[in-house]
Amino acid sequence: MAGSVSEFLSKGNVQKFKNGIKSAFGRNLPKTLVASAVLAGAFAACSKQSAPESDAVKPRTTYAVKENGDTLCAYQAIPMSDADYARLQKLVNAATKTESGCEILKGIAKAGTTLRIDYSGEDNLGYFQPEDNSICLGRQCGDADLQSVLIHEGEHALQNQRVPQRTSRYNFESNLKSIRVTEADAMTMQTLFSFEMAEQGDSAALKMMTIRHKGMVDTYAKAAEKYGKGSAQALKETMLSWYDDKNYVKTYDEDMAVGHAEKVDEALGVSLLSHFSKTADADALLANACQYKGVKYAGTDGSILNTPRTAWLNVETRDKMSKVHNRLVSKTLGFNGDESVDNFYMRKDGKVSKQTYKQIVATMVARQKYQGR
Repeated sequence: MAGSVSEFLSKGNVQKFKNGIKSAFGRNLPKTLVASAVLAGAFAACSKQSAPESDAVKPRTTYAVKENGDTLCAYQAIPMSDADYARLQKLVNAATKTESGCEILKGIAKAGTTLRIDYSGEDNLGYFQPEDNSICLGRQCGDADLQSVLIHEGEHALQNQRVPQRTSRYNFESNLKSIRVTEADAMTMQTLFSFEMAEQGDSAALKMMTIRHKGMVDTYAKAAEKYGKGSAQALKETMLSWYDDKNYVKTYDEDMAVGHAEKVDEALGVSLLSHFSKTADADALLANACQYKGVKYAGTDGSILNTPRTAWLNVETRDKMSKVHNRLVSKTLGFNGDESVDNFYMRKDGKVSKQTYKQIVATMVARQKYQGR
């Protein structure tokens, strides 16, 4: 059937979506933002090292101080060095100039998330690690990047309080849609924050966001003018625009596929019987992931995560996951499998199908039965 579907896709019976975003991939630009809690591993468990436990680097109660000298909140910081500690305080204090910065910093403080500046990896500007509820900002990166990355990873820390962790108990579709919407939300908060910083006279973060994610910047600018700055509709449209950067989104897709494949290949067959069987509720996923100041800005109708715009998947990734499904079936003697990847719309040669893979197959089977009468 795979050959028949490929033939179907090649006949042009697909819908092309406009992509006004020029990805930084493949160009001589700074590295694209990476949520390393995801790219370090497909599920919530992360392979990053926890913050060191020596006396010199134990968490220290630190205060976020506003421009007028008032204290916004107390947070836990790990002083890797005097210079790193001073730099972290500078970034945190600067973030208090904005409404979104204050909101997320207070959330971080309440959640007990620790902050530190340390080396975060060659391709990572920073990451949130759920295992120890910590945020690491990349020492090797410039402040123009780290200023908004603080908010991006801070939002991941808040999501960790609201969104069920991705585990191998969930099927591929659920885990992928979870990482996508949480990334889309974190990037939306980062975009909002960057605009607010620019309004306060500091445009460095916005300039970097424009280089890395121009589509989201342009979307928010237009939506904010139409619906109001920080409005639910402006945030929703910005969040949805994240899915339009196909080259960026696919990095998460590919990593998730690798994570699922490794789990199947490494585990014993009997232990896989209870894996990849749970399906996340799309309504709850959307509502819990996309929140700002207590408002579910994208609504509670998870169907928006199941459209050709948001639920597309490259044909190559589907083919890889089909092979993972076959290995899972083989290792469990046919008692378990994961064909949830077939619920995605297929993307090939820059075009997205109007039907999901499962619908395409069903249509072709029905057509063959009709012709065989």
